[in-house]
Amino acid sequence: MKKKIAVLAGIMLIMSMAGCSQNNSKKIEEIDNAALFDNIAEEALINGDELNTAFSTAITGANDAENITVNAENVVKLGEGEDAQNTDYKTEVKIAKTDDATTGSSVMDNTYNGENSKITAYYDGTQLYFTTNDGDKIVEEMAFEDFMSVVNSYSLSVFPDCIDKSACIEGSDGSKEYYMSYNPVSLENQMKTNLEASGQGIADGENMTVNYSNLYAKVDKEGNLLNYIYVLDANYTSDDGSQPYKYITNVDFTNRGKTKVDAVTNTDDYMTTDEYTQLLQERMSEAASSEEASSSEEASEGDGTASETPESQGETAAQ
Repeated sequence: MKKKIAVLAGIMLIMSMAGCSQNNSKKIEEIDNAALFDNIAEEALINGDELNTAFSTAITGANDAENITVNAENVVKLGEGEDAQNTDYKTEVKIAKTDDATTGSSVMDNTYNGENSKITAYYDGTQLYFTTNDGDKIVEEMAFEDFMSVVNSYSLSVFPDCIDKSACIEGSDGSKEYYMSYNPVSLENQMKTNLEASGQGIADGENMTVNYSNLYAKVDKEGNLLNYIYVLDANYTSDDGSQPYKYITNVDFTNRGKTKVDAVTNTDDYMTTDEYTQLLQERMSEAASSEEASSSEEASEGDGTASETPESQGETAAQ
């Protein structure tokens, strides 16, 4: 099953790098609906290319923002009941660009089936300082683009050829809310195409059947992206049978012009990547030695038990 989960993750990773915030639960319920457009007036409908242009422009603007905070959460659910496998990945990314440097910080929380892990990071313009879930502190030279490739879990691409319906509703304050639904069959084919283009492929016996897939985005009167929600509801088929699959993304873009990164002040505690690699190798060696010693001890105890067994049996018979 672990192999199958990896394939699923690969499909969605290629389709979109995205995250989700804890807010807007009512809006998520609205978007997580096969009949989304039943409640949208016909006069609000727009061409799919118009939606793609508006959203792509807005997400690019958010990615290029000089000062912004992004709160994101990515929820994946596979299966149901006690056998369900759930992932909840939350990130907070802060970016602040000045004439001198571009700095950033991030907190990445991941929960998989109740197991939690957390990584924090600070980028000072040339180096990344990060702390692992085990508390190890590492520093590495890095370009800003590479830093963003690590922490950016909120970029999303729209596939215009897969759009079934789209709409735009303008608010009294000049803001705009965009709605979009993919055609299920077109989206299935697009995911397969993307996966094959990456050099991968869907394993024999695997298949993803899309039930519905919707996108919601809100921009202010200046065109700044405030929030987007993306939902994919599907059935995943493998050698283990068919299981429901849910992928929900919700991202909030806030604090434009007001963001302050969470900087690291004491950098002396951080080891280089070479030092960290050596530390990991030492830990692996110690773990292997400990496991070997434990196995030897268990074997010795087993031999002792076996030698005592006949005597014990004799005593029992005598009684």
